[in-house]
Amino acid sequence: MFEELFRRRIGELIGGVSGRESILFSMPMPSAEMGFIMKKLAFIAVAIAVAVSLMVVVAVCGCTAQGGDDAEEAARSSVPSGLSEPSGSNVPSGSNVLSGSSAPSRSSAQSAGSQGASASASVKNYTIERVDAGPNWDDIDQLDIDDAAWTDSFGIMAHAQLSYDQQAIYVHMWAEEQDVRATYSKDDLLANCYEDSCLEFFVAPVADDERYLNFELNPNGAICNEIGAQKQGRIRLIAANDAFEVSSSRTDDGWEVFYQIPFDYIRTLYPSFEPQAGMQMKGNFYKCGNLTANKHYLAWNHVDSDTPNFHVPGSFGVLVFG
Repeated sequence: MFEELFRRRIGELIGGVSGRESILFSMPMPSAEMGFIMKKLAFIAVAIAVAVSLMVVVAVCGCTAQGGDDAEEAARSSVPSGLSEPSGSNVPSGSNVLSGSSAPSRSSAQSAGSQGASASASVKNYTIERVDAGPNWDDIDQLDIDDAAWTDSFGIMAHAQLSYDQQAIYVHMWAEEQDVRATYSKDDLLANCYEDSCLEFFVAPVADDERYLNFELNPNGAICNEIGAQKQGRIRLIAANDAFEVSSSRTDDGWEVFYQIPFDYIRTLYPSFEPQAGMQMKGNFYKCGNLTANKHYLAWNHVDSDTPNFHVPGSFGVLVFG
């Protein structure tokens, strides 16, 4: 029964493959020969089945691959005529990517990041108001020293004002600070004011001179004044006869300091210095306190440095004589 069924199925298979009726199993033959032929035909049948399966797999894969290529081509062709595909180099700054298009490329993201970095590093400007009879600080614009680059601000806020007349630049700085540290006295000529609660003004008076001045004061009116082109090798200056006329006081929410920088004093260091309306200087304002309860660093214009360092003249803002 099984032998007859097997003959019929193999005959149908071979006949179908060859395209004509098979008569191989229509003749009787000895059982031994029949067994041998059955084994051979079984092997052939398995081989044919495997081959057919492989052909099906190859056909499916080919269709899938062709479908992926077609989809990619369709995506390209979906961009309206006259517009190129979005990229970091040809998408105008601030423009929107076409609706339905893919995410911006890496070059686009880097370009956006570079623009963001440029925006964050923008240089601030402050106009130094001219006065005739001494400054009325209520009428002078203030600037905020509020860029906390390396530490938290701990709620500390600081501000500054500048004005000038024909004789000097006048400086008013104040801090809103609860834990005030003031260990150096006003008559200490070698005070490290930055260790105390400290307000600082750095200024480069002349454009073609790399040197800049730093004025650092604590709540007692102690002052550290230095000159140099960088942090290392600075020269400490001692002004005679209280040339800066420093005064300081405590306020309800912190402390403040007033002083002047005489033009004659600046000219002893920068002989070509001659202020006039529209002239620019470079400078920055800082608040710090290295040994205070909460060590902090605040700046007016952002300082481009990975570690705490105010001596970065490349990060100075612009000060314009009004």
